Amino acid sequence: MTVLVLTRPEDATADLVIAELNERRVPVWRLDPGDFPGNLSVSARLGAESPNWCGTVQGQHRGTSLDRVRSVYYRRPSPFRLNPALSQGDARWAQAEARAGIGGLLTSLDCLWVNHPHRNAVADVGPAALATASRCGLAVPETLITNSASEARAFVKGLPGGGCRRLQGNRERSPRRCRWLAPGAVDQQGPRGRDHRFRRSNRSPVPGVDSQGL
Repeated sequence: MTVLVLTRPEDATADLVIAELNERRVPVWRLDPGDFPGNLSVSARLGAESPNWCGTVQGQHRGTSLDRVRSVYYRRPSPFRLNPALSQGDARWAQAEARAGIGGLLTSLDCLWVNHPHRNAVADVGPAALATASRCGLAVPETLITNSASEARAFVKGLPGGGCRRLQGNRERSPRRCRWLAPGAVDQQGPRGRDHRFRRSNRSPVPGVDSQGL
């Protein structure tokens, strides 16, 4: 049985995991779904005689049978590398097909995932993550989601020393950032027709510096 590691070619964290698995003599196969369709082929069937997908995934140098995958370590796969000659519309269609095809096939594997990408997507939604943490009994910061400037001002003024505004960023393009807000700063930087998340922060602000990763 094989541990499938889904990640991009250069991933130091995945390298450490694979080295440990090799040390323990656990069969492991590193695969980058981004190689599909150019350098990765797949053939799988599902029907009355097989309630689960059966077939193979074949890379440039090796492959594996889907029924031999015991667990999946999901890290940071590359985007699908498509033919650059495709038009913008064809590229969007091909991306969607690849995501539904090889992506859907791999995510349907009924085995242990660390972590399943669907669960990662849910955990990446801040409000859902905070609500889940609270229901599990974990301490969470006082948080407000609003597009009302008056609500934001009242919330920040009620916090000792100010608050922290979360700026939602694209993981692939820019880091998520938090900016420290003094009680009166919402008037200048407050919501303008879109939702903002304000939460209490116990960290001391550094004047003129954004704090990444709060």
